[in-house]
Amino acid sequence: CSHITVGGKGKEQTTVRGGFQVEDQQNVTFEELTITKQSGNGLTLWGSETTVDVLKCIVKECGGTGMSVYDGATVTATQCEFMENRYNGVFCRDANTKARLNDCTMHHNGNHGLWAYVDAVVDLHGTKTADIHSNQGHGIHAFDCAKVNIHLPSQHNTSHDNVGEDRHQGTGGSIANINDDGTFTHVHVVVDDNDDY
Repeated sequence: CSHITVGGKGKEQTTVRGGFQVEDQQNVTFEELTITKQSGNGLTLWGSETTVDVLKCIVKECGGTGMSVYDGATVTATQCEFMENRYNGVFCRDANTKARLNDCTMHHNGNHGLWAYVDAVVDLHGTKTADIHSNQGHGIHAFDCAKVNIHLPSQHNTSHDNVGEDRHQGTGGSIANINDDGTFTHVHVVVDDNDDY
């Protein structure tokens, strides 16, 4: 259904042992809860009509990816934590797919903290987004013409201490800091056009 809220009494008090899927629904909100799913993704959001807000949630220990967004869906996550998932913390794919992550952290995931793929656009806001760390793959991975825009100064330590590269881009992928005047600063990253996924 569209225009619904799934809410808990706080992420430390309410845990959903299962995942949620939203397809072509608008104004769906998840707030104040922890989501964990033994197999598969915690949140799967897809379709060009999909608009979702995720507020003050933890998505952890999922058998797949914490949050997967694709096929033109739009999501805004605020003060969320994506951690200890088998694959990625957050995965975004496809043209017109948009994710805005405000003060979100992605850490201790089995693959990448944040993976943007195939023309998806991800915007990172808020100083707490400095905590993309300790992932087994890359911290931020932009591949196949996807864009990750970091709305913080270039000296901000957004991604750190990952097993792979903290920032990794390939095949036209872009990771850039957005300055106050709207200009871009591309920080040195490893570029690999031969990744095989």
